[in-house]
Amino acid sequence: MGKRRLLCPDHVSDCPNPAPHAKKRALKPSAYPSPQGQADADLVAHQHPLVRLLTLYPFLDSIVPKIAAKDLLSLALTSRLAYHYIFRSEKSRIALLSRTRCDSSGIGIRQMHHQKYFDGVIVPEDYVVCGSNDKSRVVPSKPCGSCGVNTCDECRIHITYQAHYRPPDAPDEFPYWSGYAMLSLSEMPIIGPQEYGLPEVWEPPGDRYPRSDPHHDQGSLGLPFDDGSSVESDRPVESIINMDLGHNYDLRSYDAPSSGGPASRILAPFWGVVEARKRLYCPDCFERREGKKDHNSKCKCEGCPPASKYCHCTLKARFLDRWLCLLCYQREQQSLAEQPGAKKENFEHDIRSYKCSCGVQLAKDYNVILCLWCDRPVISDSSLSR
Repeated sequence: MGKRRLLCPDHVSDCPNPAPHAKKRALKPSAYPSPQGQADADLVAHQHPLVRLLTLYPFLDSIVPKIAAKDLLSLALTSRLAYHYIFRSEKSRIALLSRTRCDSSGIGIRQMHHQKYFDGVIVPEDYVVCGSNDKSRVVPSKPCGSCGVNTCDECRIHITYQAHYRPPDAPDEFPYWSGYAMLSLSEMPIIGPQEYGLPEVWEPPGDRYPRSDPHHDQGSLGLPFDDGSSVESDRPVESIINMDLGHNYDLRSYDAPSSGGPASRILAPFWGVVEARKRLYCPDCFERREGKKDHNSKCKCEGCPPASKYCHCTLKARFLDRWLCLLCYQREQQSLAEQPGAKKENFEHDIRSYKCSCGVQLAKDYNVILCLWCDRPVISDSSLSR
């Protein structure tokens, strides 16, 4: 057996550095070919017919609206060449993902969290259908503000979901509209404007095409159906989604129970989301942190005025204006939970266990509350005004 030669980068056979046991060099994952010109055509010609089709932009352009983002990724992973053509640039990736078919993942998340109170059977009056599968109406869709994947209106996060409808029991009664607050478990009544004597009337779903859209983020919320003891006035949804969370008296009532949660059963689902964004600092650490911060940076959810030094976030700016898919919503909530620092929840009822990251003991009159959404301090908090 003759000696095997180690091929030079240009594959010249008379390489001056022969080696008796040369090993083949494996291409790094990021080193897949980026063909140009005639080399491009030669590589494509020797590929599987499917891969050759994927390199044709008109074909790719025609199938993208008919497949989900995960299916597009599966096609791209059939070969390095296919991946190169489908995701050849960040701009191309964003453009393609924004035009894919919604994959119904948000509906799956909603069904795992929401619990129907009256019965477990989905009837035609239910609105819990992904826009990709709903044949009774046209459901709008947009790219998620975080991941960029095309998401229908039913698969994104809403402050309130109007999911169910029941016709009135008698001609002189109002119909029953109900749904859920974000991803809370309990079904809640949603009161339409006609029950307050307003001229606007919500149309029932009906059998015609297109049927009426659900009334997400509208109307007023009542007490959960599974709460048979509390007495509380309905809460207009508009006042909840536009509440200035830098001045959140309504979410921290003075007569809150000893558990530290809100006294309002209607506001309870939002309280956990609002409190999860807060971290406590001693004044010295906060000042040091402020000194390192870029004061020209914008609010992450764009809910605060640019010139404001304090938090003015709202649920509307944080979630609705961004058109956030439910998968990204859950990821963001998990990321907030993992952020270091003393959490604001239950602080008033367990003061001794809270210390700043520097080790200083925190107290009601010796702390600064920071909002992780906008990276600004929260003011006029009820815990500081007691």
